[in-house]
Order: sequence, then C-alpha cells, then structure tokens
Amino acid sequence: LLRSPFQLKIWWQYLQHTKDEGENNNKGQLFLLYERSLRSLPRSYKLWHAYLRERAVFAASFPPLHAENRRLRFVFERAF
Repeated sequence: LLRSPFQLKIWWQYLQHTKDEGENNNKGQLFLLYERSLRSLPRSYKLWHAYLRERAVFAASFPPLHAENRRLRFVFERAF
C-alpha cells in the first residue's frame, strides 16, 4: 500500500484479508480501513458499494435513531 496507494486490487485484497481475519470482531477497524482506501481512491464504485453495504448491515442491528444510523446516512451522503 505504501508503494502503490492508488491500486484498487491491493486495497481490495487488504480489505478482504482484514474482513476474513476479523470475523465481525472489530468493525471499527474495518471501517477505518475503508475510509483510508476511499481517501486514495475516492471514485471507486467497488469500494463505495462494499463500504456502504458493510455499514448498512452493521447499522441494521441498531434502532433507527441510534448514532450508527446517523453515521450511515452521512456516509451515504458522501458517496453521492
């Protein structure tokens, strides 16, 4: 990542490895990694789609007025 931060394939492999290794234990770390990847590749549909899907699945377990749902709406607004 340090040598080539603008390659989607490398970010995607790193995200998949982190996701498989974590097994829902640390979503915060995974979300921060998505944020880092989107700073390098802000127009990547694949990254945005995966990040929004992960956030939506995570936020579904909270009540509608919970802070996590507000964060999800904020991320959706940034994506568009």
